[in-house]
Amino acid sequence: MGFEDCVIYLLDEERGVLVQKAAHGPKSPQPFKIEQPMEIRLGEGIVGTVALSGKAEMVPDTSRDKRYIPDDQVRLSELAVPILDDGKVIGVIDTEHSKKRYFQSFHLRALTAIAAVCSAKIAQATAETGILEKERQLLEMDKHLAEAQLSALRAQMNPHFLFNSLNSINWYIIKNKSKEASKYLTKFSRLIRLILDHSKCRQIALTQELEALRLYLDIEAIRFEKKFEYEIQVEESLDTEELQIPPLILQPYVENAIWHGLMHSDRPGRLLVDIRQQNGHLLCIIEDNGIGRAASEQLKRESIAPRDSKGMRITAERISLLNEKDDGQSPVQIMDLYAPTGVPTGTRVEIKLPLT
Repeated sequence: MGFEDCVIYLLDEERGVLVQKAAHGPKSPQPFKIEQPMEIRLGEGIVGTVALSGKAEMVPDTSRDKRYIPDDQVRLSELAVPILDDGKVIGVIDTEHSKKRYFQSFHLRALTAIAAVCSAKIAQATAETGILEKERQLLEMDKHLAEAQLSALRAQMNPHFLFNSLNSINWYIIKNKSKEASKYLTKFSRLIRLILDHSKCRQIALTQELEALRLYLDIEAIRFEKKFEYEIQVEESLDTEELQIPPLILQPYVENAIWHGLMHSDRPGRLLVDIRQQNGHLLCIIEDNGIGRAASEQLKRESIAPRDSKGMRITAERISLLNEKDDGQSPVQIMDLYAPTGVPTGTRVEIKLPLT
């Protein structure tokens, strides 16, 4: 059609700009290459105006149009046609010529037809690219979740817990308390088996997670000679057999409550695990009546060998990955509890999980 140049712009909706993606003429010295691709803001220039209005424009004399934006050189006439996909502008085909009033109605009809063909091709390519990007993101998330889950397993089966549990079993044997040793060993071996089994799964039933949690709490309660009592409450409307949650997700917070809150308290310890449904999420509450975070941090600073809560950090990362598309708020909230007199009375942790 005697065009001196012709450029296809695609709309970048996030940035609100039109980006040159392909060209015929001086802008494209070789196939599939465009030199110094230009960007035009939506609503600016003739191209930006067409993208905003969704209507083609034929400008017979660009020297009389203040909207004209020169690219590689100044040309005197311009024709811009929107590329529409289901009535929505996704790009613009723009052509210029050095002669005034070069473009005629048949040029407009031809470019309109070409824009329709381009629309289908571009929409298909964009959709395929979007699918590939989503797949890449899912694979990346799966990788992060797998790494975090493995780290959580390592953290949950930490040397402190294993060593201290075996020492407790040994102590019962030395004191000829074979019944207590057998009971402790049975619970300990069952817990290790569950942790190893659950670590292979992406999701497990809430019943299975609570079973492992009860075993862990029983072992710690026995080892610390009933220094604390615990209670697990589950909202009646929740089907714990059908409801799926990530494995090894609650224990690090329970362990932290025991070791950094209850163990240093002079009063009888109490630990509550409360699981309920709230606003389309599973809300898991872990509440203790320990010494509180401020006193716990002070003890850590004074300790020769402080315990590092790696399990909590790793688990918080896993929960954040699961809630990646949420409202931007942290899915783990930790709150200090106080008596009316201002005395610390414990700590409350709220964990928000997707309800699946």
